[in-house]
Amino acid sequence: MLKRRLVRTLVDWLGEWNNEVHEAIEAKVFAEHRRVYPDGDDNVAKTIEVMRTFYYNRMATTANVMIGAVAVLVALVSLVVSVIALVK
Repeated sequence: MLKRRLVRTLVDWLGEWNNEVHEAIEAKVFAEHRRVYPDGDDNVAKTIEVMRTFYYNRMATTANVMIGAVAVLVALVSLVVSVIALVK
């Protein structure tokens, strides 16, 4: 029961974050569409879908780069701690 409660709490918490990210990207997509096409365009649905795909891919790439950078930082700190432990 504890596992189930923890997992569901985590999923609910992550779902709230996911919803916020989704809403922020959607707002960015529609704002950019209005900026690029102030008079509208002929195929709004297709243009919005292309822009949405671009922004989601960009966000995923940025998140992966940030996770990689944090992983490298953690590895470097671990290396420094190990070297200090060996020297002492």
